[in-house]
Amino acid sequence: MPDTHDPFTRTLKGDSCRTARQRIEASLRREGFGVLGSIDVQAMFRSKLDVESPGYTILEACDPALVFRAMAHSPAAGLVMPCHVVVRDDGEGGSVVSLLDPDRMARTLP
Repeated sequence: MPDTHDPFTRTLKGDSCRTARQRIEASLRREGFGVLGSIDVQAMFRSKLDVESPGYTILEACDPALVFRAMAHSPAAGLVMPCHVVVRDDGEGGSVVSLLDPDRMARTLP
């Protein structure tokens, strides 16, 4: 999937989902974010549906200072917290990392 038109999606050639996840978590920490949790979608599909699927993990990232500011502006900001970062197998030995445009998400809040 080309990501030249989406500034919030990057393909990491040659990085497995595990390696990409480690790199993304380190980058998030450097920027003041913590990872509150993660959802291993591949494992969930396997255990709940007995279906095999490509690697797919959702990271729940949060910067408490940004959340505080957002919620002071609009208590509804909690609806889009924490920020989700998806790390998935690209099917060619690499990974794709995606997140939603935070400005677009903020415009959806009342």
